[in-house]
Amino acid sequence: MLSPLKVLIVEDSDLDAELMILRLENEGFHLQPTRVQTKEAFLTALSTDLDLILSDWSLPQFSGLDALKLMKKQGFDLPFIIISGSIGEEAALEALRLGAYDYLLKDRPDRLGQSVRNALEQKQLQVKNRETQEALAASEAELRALFASMQDLVLVLDHEGNYLKIAPTNLALLANPPEKLIGFNLDTVFSPQQSIEYKRIIKKVLLTKQSESIEFSLNVHGENKWFSTTISPMTSDSVIWVERDVTERKKAETSVHLQSAALNAAENAIQITDPNGIIEWVNPAFTKLTGYGVNEAIGKNPKDIIRSGMHSEEYYEGIWDLIQSGKSYHGEVINRRKDGSIYYEDTSITPLKDVEGKITHFITIKQDITKRKNEEKALKDSEERYRALFKDNQSVILLINPDLGTIEDANPSAARFYGWSVEEMRGLKISQINVVSENEVISEMHKTLTEKKNFFTRQHRLRNGTIRDVEIYSGSIELEDKTLLYALVNDITDRKIAETSLRDNVFRQERIVALSAALTSTVDLNVIFQTVEHYLRQMIHYDAFAFTLLDEKVIHAEYISHHGHEIDTNMLPSREIDADIEDCGRTIAIKTKKTFIGEKFTWQDCVSNDLILGFEEIMKSGMYIPMLADGKVIGTLDILSVEENKYQEKDTQWIDIVANLIALNIQNAKLFNHATRQLADLAALHAIDTAVTTSHSKDEIFRVLLEQSALRLGVDAACILLLDQNTQTLNYAYGYGFSSPTIQNLKVKMGESYAGKVALEKKSLTLLDFSRLEKIEWLEHDGFVNEFNAYICTPLIMENEIIGVLEIFHRSKLNPDPEWYHFLELITGQTAIAVSHLQLFQDIQTANIDLLKAYDATIEGWSQAMDLRDKETEGHTLRVTSLALDLARKLGIDENELIHYRRGALLHDIGKLGVPDHILHKPGPLTDDEWIIMKKHPIFAFHMLNDIDYLKPALDIPYCHHEKWDGSGYPRQLQGEQIPVAARIFSIVDVWDALTSDRPYRSAWKKDKVFDYLQSESGKYFDPMIVPVFLSMIK
Repeated sequence: MLSPLKVLIVEDSDLDAELMILRLENEGFHLQPTRVQTKEAFLTALSTDLDLILSDWSLPQFSGLDALKLMKKQGFDLPFIIISGSIGEEAALEALRLGAYDYLLKDRPDRLGQSVRNALEQKQLQVKNRETQEALAASEAELRALFASMQDLVLVLDHEGNYLKIAPTNLALLANPPEKLIGFNLDTVFSPQQSIEYKRIIKKVLLTKQSESIEFSLNVHGENKWFSTTISPMTSDSVIWVERDVTERKKAETSVHLQSAALNAAENAIQITDPNGIIEWVNPAFTKLTGYGVNEAIGKNPKDIIRSGMHSEEYYEGIWDLIQSGKSYHGEVINRRKDGSIYYEDTSITPLKDVEGKITHFITIKQDITKRKNEEKALKDSEERYRALFKDNQSVILLINPDLGTIEDANPSAARFYGWSVEEMRGLKISQINVVSENEVISEMHKTLTEKKNFFTRQHRLRNGTIRDVEIYSGSIELEDKTLLYALVNDITDRKIAETSLRDNVFRQERIVALSAALTSTVDLNVIFQTVEHYLRQMIHYDAFAFTLLDEKVIHAEYISHHGHEIDTNMLPSREIDADIEDCGRTIAIKTKKTFIGEKFTWQDCVSNDLILGFEEIMKSGMYIPMLADGKVIGTLDILSVEENKYQEKDTQWIDIVANLIALNIQNAKLFNHATRQLADLAALHAIDTAVTTSHSKDEIFRVLLEQSALRLGVDAACILLLDQNTQTLNYAYGYGFSSPTIQNLKVKMGESYAGKVALEKKSLTLLDFSRLEKIEWLEHDGFVNEFNAYICTPLIMENEIIGVLEIFHRSKLNPDPEWYHFLELITGQTAIAVSHLQLFQDIQTANIDLLKAYDATIEGWSQAMDLRDKETEGHTLRVTSLALDLARKLGIDENELIHYRRGALLHDIGKLGVPDHILHKPGPLTDDEWIIMKKHPIFAFHMLNDIDYLKPALDIPYCHHEKWDGSGYPRQLQGEQIPVAARIFSIVDVWDALTSDRPYRSAWKKDKVFDYLQSESGKYFDPMIVPVFLSMIK
């Protein structure tokens, strides 16, 4: 049963007190009430055990506020509820401020029960909170005492890793002083990577409410320390961080780890036994050596698992007695593996003692020497077999003393190879057969002994001085307690020669392919020659190199190179090939179509083969390689050397391919150049034909003819001399390329000088070297002998009649070929045609001029006839013609057009010949019908002149000179620029002359009046652009 609620009621009204009790009991409270009305009674009741106080606000001798203050003053903290009939708001707030839990109005008894429950619950919470605080205070006191005794470092951090608190425990472990940590982040102590990781762990601890442990090293006051740290949740937003210094532990662990790693990594087997010989520890090498695993070995005595039985019991007892006495043992022991196989080991056993000198353990170190023991036995067994093998072996074998550098022994095969007897080779210095220096030989022997280098490629010298390439397989060998070097020598000379030949062939093939590609990109013969030399020099050695090209039976040196320097071949004459001369290598190569190799050239060979031309030294040997294109020899490739016997038959195997490749490209280049030359020649001829057919200017035709001739023939100068039939003299007509104008005065009589003789005999003359010529007076006189080196003169013939000569000059040596002469022949013919054409044109032009003069005389006759018919206008035609021409010139009319203006002006009234005399000479005004006839005279002029071709350009004035600018003229009412310019010019001149001349029906006007009239008619009768020009001209 629950204890009753002890309630103190401060109330002066019995009814109100009863109602409060009744209300609470109805709401389920079990009460033990006490009622007081005075201060004294209240104080007495306070001393009893109470749970709750219910107080009226106002009593006759007391008040609820007094009761509340009195309770607080006495040190009680009970739930205090004020119940009043009326209470002001300020009073209620004051009560609550002083510690009242609630206040109620008596007219709201329904709130009483809930208010009491709330007050009691709050009281219980206050009690529990007080108890908790007391317990916490005690716990803190205990914790502080614990901290004071701890060696660990304790810190409090928030969820972001900020330092909140640092316990005063072992602050010497802090990396920074407390004042430099509180409020700062982990970033100030740890690296960014560590800080991020530790913050992650803090958040994990706060989330999982589980502690986490970490270890880290940190530099504390210059010393690297290791810490083991536990991070535990403290509040919802903070953790407690406890660091412990584990530096010494870490050092011990590292030391143990290193020792353990060293023992485990040791190549030698190690076992540790107790003082009774029982195995306590073995390393992996022990397992590898014996086959017994760790678990199989530990707890066993070695004699029970690895003893072979191949030693006596006394042997083992001797070892045991030795180590039991505290001494170490070292020796060789034969033991047995787990699989039963026997092995040899080099064994060391060392006793371990404690501080008192008592043996605690034995350490045994075992090294497997089985292989060495077997090799020693095998070596011993094989020495006799080796001796027999050494003697009978077909391979060359040497035994060398590395200390003395001498041959200790040699087998018979070595004696046969080197050319000495076995006895002679013993004691021979190895440097006597090795072409390298003695120091290099010593170095090789050292490498064989120390670096185990056992393969060399060297050159050895035989007794007869021959050098051979050899491969040497070498190594050390123990014989009769001496360390010697053996050398197996293999002769690889033939292989090396074959390898070198193969490499050379591969290289040449690559160069030939590259040469082929390079040659396809050019058609310039000189570039071809230079390209060939560039690649050929990489494939074969020579001192001189030449290309000769064959034309029928004449051969010419096209390209010569001596030690890489090109020699001018223009000074070398061509020569005929006589196939019957057998002692000329080049001739033999051309005749047989096979490469000729000259092993030893004599002086006579050099002369017959042109080997001394351009060279300061004598060629001693060489090859002449015919270049074949379509089975025909087109020339030779000459390769020459100052050494005898330089070239061999094997060189021809690839050089023939190169020569034919070159021949093909030369042939293609010559064909291309021939076609290009023909095209250029045709273009030159076409340019000349065009000039002849389109121009009537002698200078222009001759300029084109001589420029094209000099360009295509490759000469410096040329001139044309034409024959004057009356004086029989060749006169200068035109020249090109001369430095002196004196030649323009040249006159040569027929039969005199070279030009005169050519003209007289109608035969060409070619002089290619003035130094061998007779004197040419006019050339010598003008200084041309020194200027020119070559001269060619050809006759110009038309219909078997000489009309002049064409002279060609060149300042250097000229080497014309048949194509050159052929083009010269064509040019000569073209020149003759051009000269004939010009003479014919001049004749026609003279006849045409005479005819035009006759035409113009006829026109002037017609004009005069018209003036005689009309006496009043006599002289008018000539005046207006002159004036019209002057005005046309002022207006910038082309002079070539003025001839038509003149003819038109002279014939401007030719149409009046169709007007009857009675109308033309009528003294008075004309009737309308008569005017109609008169106005037809321009049409009569058109019909009279239109059928005369050379007068058609002159029709504009006779046909249109009566048209007016405004379109009111006749006969066609043309307007503005529809009227031809010639008619517009003539119309103003015609009117001017008419108005300034006397006529039967009026006197002449004064000029001022005429000026005014013409200006007034500008833009109506006359072209407004012409009027001011005419008036300016007249003034």
